[in-house]
Amino acid sequence: GAFSPLPELYDLDLESNLLTHIPTGAFASGSYQLFGIYIRNNQIVEVEPNAFEAVNGSRIYFENNQLSLLKEDVWRPLVEANVSLAMRGNPFECGCDLAWLVYEPELMNQVIDDAMCADGGYLHDLDMGLFEDC
Repeated sequence: GAFSPLPELYDLDLESNLLTHIPTGAFASGSYQLFGIYIRNNQIVEVEPNAFEAVNGSRIYFENNQLSLLKEDVWRPLVEANVSLAMRGNPFECGCDLAWLVYEPELMNQVIDDAMCADGGYLHDLDMGLFEDC
């Protein structure tokens, strides 16, 4: 990854850069251990699978972007690696793409802020019954 030659890198601030997507391998494993990745206030609509590697226990701040889906293949590896996600200010559709997260509250707890669905409901308040047909 682009940041591999920076072994002392602990926090990375990419706020307000008009980024639109995060490609696979953007934060590939290296000799660094990022504790905070600040990607808020961009225009991110997509994060590709395996965009983040070697970020165990980190916090990633995705507030105020344009993410509408939380696809399992992208986000499950992160929350299972104890990565905390700040997701407030994204227009989440809160459809079947979220079923995996709603059914596993311990993973939902890795979403650390008041992220909301586009319809105004909070992600943390979503009822499992809404996802029975998923």
